[in-house]
Amino acid sequence: MAKIFVPPLALLLLIFGYGLAGTAAAEMKSPETAVSANGEHLSAAWIEYADEAVTLKFSGVDVAKNDFKEPLEVVSGNSPVSCPQVGTLADGSAVIAWLSEQDAYAAFYSLPDHQISAPVKLNQGVSKAVTE
Repeated sequence: MAKIFVPPLALLLLIFGYGLAGTAAAEMKSPETAVSANGEHLSAAWIEYADEAVTLKFSGVDVAKNDFKEPLEVVSGNSPVSCPQVGTLADGSAVIAWLSEQDAYAAFYSLPDHQISAPVKLNQGVSKAVTE
C-alpha cells in the first residue's frame, strides 16, 4: 500500500478548514490557534465563534498513518475562552490548556479512545496575576 505524503501546511489547512467552513467572513473574529507536534503526531486547538457562543475545538493527525481525527469540542458556552495551548505526547495523546475569564483550565485528549476529559481548573485568577 502506498503512503500518501501530506505537507504540514496542507494538514493545518485541513484542520482549520473545519472551523472556517460555512462561516461568513463578516462573522469571523480573530482566530486563536495552537499547534504542536511530537514525532509522527500533530495536534491543533482552535476557538470558533458563533453568535454569542464560544467553542474550543481540538483535533489530531497521525502523519504516518495519514489519519486525521474528527474535531472534538473541548469546551463550549457563553464564557470567554482565550489563549489556547496544546502539547502533544509521544503516543499522540495531548494536553489542551486555555484561559476562561481569569482562570486557567486544561483537559487531556486520549488518542486510543479519541476522547477528551472533563476540564480541570488549574489556577484561579491566573490572568489577574499576570497583569498585576
